[in-house]
Amino acid sequence: MINIDLSKEKAFSIDFVKESSKIAKSHFLEGMEREWKEDETPVTKTDKFINARLIELVKKNFPDDGVLAEEISHEVETSTRLWVCDPIDGTRPFSHGIPTFGISLALAINGEVILSVIADPILDRVLVSEKGKGCFIEDSPCQVEASTDLRRQIIAVEGVTRIEDKFGKQLGLAFELRKKGAQIITPKSIVYCGLLVALGKIGGVIFFLTNPWDSAGLSLAVTEAGGIVTDLEGNAPLFDRPTKGLIASSSHFHPILLESVKNYVQYLN
Repeated sequence: MINIDLSKEKAFSIDFVKESSKIAKSHFLEGMEREWKEDETPVTKTDKFINARLIELVKKNFPDDGVLAEEISHEVETSTRLWVCDPIDGTRPFSHGIPTFGISLALAINGEVILSVIADPILDRVLVSEKGKGCFIEDSPCQVEASTDLRRQIIAVEGVTRIEDKFGKQLGLAFELRKKGAQIITPKSIVYCGLLVALGKIGGVIFFLTNPWDSAGLSLAVTEAGGIVTDLEGNAPLFDRPTKGLIASSSHFHPILLESVKNYVQYLN
């Protein structure tokens, strides 16, 4: 286990995410204009502003560190430390007036996340996680769902709409999980769903996209809240490179979810 003093990085992360959340909430309430990227996903001025602000502050406070983020990154070739950020995860709901989006910032060393702060800006929920030291909302420890019964649990399935050509059986996965008793939701934000898993509000989330900034922060939050996080093949992901999707859930549900997705991950190979 990496054992270093992260007090400066922790204070920086909390301040940055809280300030970014205020900006995002203000822009959300004002109503957002959106542009469309080449992959047919939206981007707003908020995404761009928060992303640029992070690079500016990392250069000032941690000049030897790199930044890996959705809109623009900052590479430092000699550094093993990387700030992995999704400035607005769930830009589609954010830009359409739907309050299911999140902000995520994680610090990774050699791809292993050791510190993360994720937030739900609308309800002012901020989860702070440090490797080996737990996941907290304010001063209260977070804990994943304690139930061992998948029936009546909510499972989020995210990231399938942009890979429809490769994932033609996404409805099959939903039907399979429904047969096992779970309710399926798709809020369009893996960070928002991961926050709910860490808080014990839903049983788990299955994520089919490969961008590391989407899932780096929530991976530590769920793990430190007592859950299990792997890629879709059951391996521990690293977040300085593309992942192979993600499953984040309690230890009771993880084997069920991993088994359920095995017929739906051919596109990763």
